[in-house]
Amino acid sequence: MKRADESLTAALNGPARAIEILHGAGEPGKSRSCKKRESADLQRLGEELAALPPARLAAFALPPELASDLRLLAALTQHGARRRQLRFIGRRIREMEEEERQRLLLLVRGRDALRQRAARP
Repeated sequence: MKRADESLTAALNGPARAIEILHGAGEPGKSRSCKKRESADLQRLGEELAALPPARLAAFALPPELASDLRLLAALTQHGARRRQLRFIGRRIREMEEEERQRLLLLVRGRDALRQRAARP
C-alpha cells in the first residue's frame, strides 16, 4: 500500500517526481540552470574580491589557498587565463563552508546581498 500512496503523492507533485519515486531515486537535486547561476555568482564574488585593495583583502582572513589564488589572478593578463582562474576561485569559494561563504558575501557586498540571496529559490 505504501507504493500506491507514494505514487499518488508523486502524481500530485508532477511527472518527473513520480518517475523518481517509482524508480527509487532520492530527493531531486538542483537543476542544471540553478547550478550554473550559483557558479556564475561565485565567480562574480571572486572578481569582486580580486578588485579589492590588498590591505582590505588581508583584513578578511581568507583561507590561504584562496588568498594565493586571488594573488595569482591579479598577476594574470591573458583573458583566457583570467577566466579559467576565476572559475577555479569560484570552485574554491563553493567548497568553503556555508557560514564562511555568507561571511565573505557580507564583507564584500554588505547586508543587501544576503537579503537578495535569501530571496532566491
